[in-house]
Amino acid sequence: MRKALAVLLTVLVLPASSKAELKKSMKKECLVCHENWLLEAKVNSPKLLTTKSYEAADRLMCLSCHDGSLADDRETFLGFSHFSHPVDKEIPEGFKLPKGFPSKDGKLYCGTCHTPHTKTGSEKKLDYTFMRKPNVNSALCIECHKENSKHGINHPILEDTENKLTEEVLKKVRALGGRVTENNEVQCESCHSPHRGRAKKALLEPIKKSELCIVCHTDNLNSKEHPDYRNHPIHKDFPKGAKRDLFEEKKAVTESVECMTCHRVHKEENKHLLVAKERELCSLCHVEEGKVNFTDHNIDNKSCKSCHTPHKAKGPKLWSRDIPEEAFDYASIIDAKGKNDILCLSCHYTGNVIHGKEIKTVGTLTHPTGKRVEGKVKLPLTDGKLSCTTCHNPHHAFNDRKDGKFLRKERLALCATCHKDQLGVREGAHGKIDEKRWKKGDCAACHNVHNAKGGYLSRVVYGEISPMEPAVDGFCLACHDPEGMAKHKVKKSIYSEHPVGVKNPSDKLPGKKISCVTCHEPHSHEEELLRIPVRENSALCLNCHTDKSLKGTPHDILHNPDVKLSKKEKEELLKGGACSACHTPHNPEYKVLWSRKLGKGKTVNERMCSSCHAEGRLAADKTVGEHTHPTGREITQKNLK
Repeated sequence: MRKALAVLLTVLVLPASSKAELKKSMKKECLVCHENWLLEAKVNSPKLLTTKSYEAADRLMCLSCHDGSLADDRETFLGFSHFSHPVDKEIPEGFKLPKGFPSKDGKLYCGTCHTPHTKTGSEKKLDYTFMRKPNVNSALCIECHKENSKHGINHPILEDTENKLTEEVLKKVRALGGRVTENNEVQCESCHSPHRGRAKKALLEPIKKSELCIVCHTDNLNSKEHPDYRNHPIHKDFPKGAKRDLFEEKKAVTESVECMTCHRVHKEENKHLLVAKERELCSLCHVEEGKVNFTDHNIDNKSCKSCHTPHKAKGPKLWSRDIPEEAFDYASIIDAKGKNDILCLSCHYTGNVIHGKEIKTVGTLTHPTGKRVEGKVKLPLTDGKLSCTTCHNPHHAFNDRKDGKFLRKERLALCATCHKDQLGVREGAHGKIDEKRWKKGDCAACHNVHNAKGGYLSRVVYGEISPMEPAVDGFCLACHDPEGMAKHKVKKSIYSEHPVGVKNPSDKLPGKKISCVTCHEPHSHEEELLRIPVRENSALCLNCHTDKSLKGTPHDILHNPDVKLSKKEKEELLKGGACSACHTPHNPEYKVLWSRKLGKGKTVNERMCSSCHAEGRLAADKTVGEHTHPTGREITQKNLK
């Protein structure tokens, strides 16, 4: 017994150099895969499951161990030819496998990338076990897919992504089964998995709805998860008229607007991996807006990027331009309250110069914005309010003319869209203004929408206006002046006309103080542009002078049967109204707006009365004779007793 134990101990403590006892025999291990080396495999033996002899790296041979008996990779095998790296597929024509990467019958197979006869990997690091080449930093992937890894034409990887991935993003990538380099850089397996892909191209996530892109590019996306106006929206339907066929030619995503609608991850020779040239891409969807290429807004030939950027914009509407303090100051001066007006003012502010050329501004007196518009208008509003883009289309004019005004409609039609009540001007006296600069009825004959000279957006102003007079009167007098356009309708009398600047007693006529437009509506087509007719009964006058009605009195000479009027006199009275028998608001013959030639008399009142009450006048039968009550005397208390 003791001898037997001694022999056993001797065997156990033999040195390593004892080849007979410690050398492993590889015969059985080789035969596990190389079953065709077995004698039974060389004959049609019923002991074999099939008469076909499988090669060692055949897919089914691999599955014989990876079916769960040694490693459970059944999902990997089931996924072949679906979402994993393809096997049993014809190698594309013109594609040459690198040296050391075999094929089987002209097809890819497991052994193309894997082999058990490799020193790659170790027992402690299984990531690269059985790979034909160490796949450090996607080196094995790049052996075949060199064109998909070239710098500048593909999604950046390795050193191009140094320090780009945040801890939050790294967690998301790893949670999907993705891998990064030891330096936390992007590599092929950050997006692809050769055996555990969940989408086409062996991707870890689909790209149909930008799912994979969202994992990393959270600050470049607008989505339900990341709502923000500073990036181009995704998950949106294509706009009407979009040229989808051109996207389809590039095999871009076209079911909805997504990241991969505009971008391609591989083989695009431009900075942002766009599917078309930058100046053309936007206009494939934004067809009408693409006309900006032929306007002054195509600054530096940058097309849409002159003003917009698809990612990380500086303001709404994907605005790309800096908005300087001067623009905000200018907006405050002109009271620009339109939501997006500051975008326009980022260029169109006073003093801004681009390429040595001073940019057009709207002046300090300009059409208001930020005002709510009542009713429906066929112009774009911002939250129901006016803005610069209500009248202007920043991308092109209505007629595609390069006139620099970018108007949405012809000038008169544009004004009329909102100012329907002022359209009567075309039929009135002011609609007859006809000069080289304007067509008849053009609002611009009197108004400047921008860079106005005075109130009411006046195009011209009459000299220095008295502080007591409303500015609008200076507007009128600019033309109604001896040297003005309307010199046939000017003040000629040395006596004062109807006062302006005094309190307006009427609640039916506009203005707290009397001005030209209290009585006149400059856009009217009515006679003398009056707001209320004066014909026959002087209704306009009676709005203020309520206690001065002549109706039923002898001085209502138009209706007084005792007064004999010539046809001409009657027509003049009908036109001017009852009050005009004695008064006129403009060019009076004397004080108190007296309209008739003064007669004889010792006093002013006596001369006014004798305008009619005298021989040969209208009221010749109503004179006082030679002997009558005295006039012209001072009234004293003694006289009144």
